[in-house]
Amino acid sequence: MFSSLEKLDSDVVIIGNGAACQMVEICTVRIKMFDGVARDLTDVRYVPHIKKNIISVGVVGSKGLKVTLEDGNSQG
Repeated sequence: MFSSLEKLDSDVVIIGNGAACQMVEICTVRIKMFDGVARDLTDVRYVPHIKKNIISVGVVGSKGLKVTLEDGNSQG
C-alpha cells in the first residue's frame, strides 16, 4: 500500500484538539477505487498518533483530482 517512503525529521501536524503530532514519513499510497481503478495519492503524511485514515478533500482537489461524495443509503 505504501511506496516511496521518505523519513521526516521534525515535521508536526496540529490536530483538532490543538495537540501537535509528529509526522514520521511522507509517501505515496495506492488505493483501489469502487470502480476497480487503482489511484496513487502522493505526498501522504504518516502520523502514528492518528489512528484513522484522513483524506483532505481540499488537498486532493488541488492535485487535479475530482472528489465525489454520495449518500451510500440512496436508492438510485
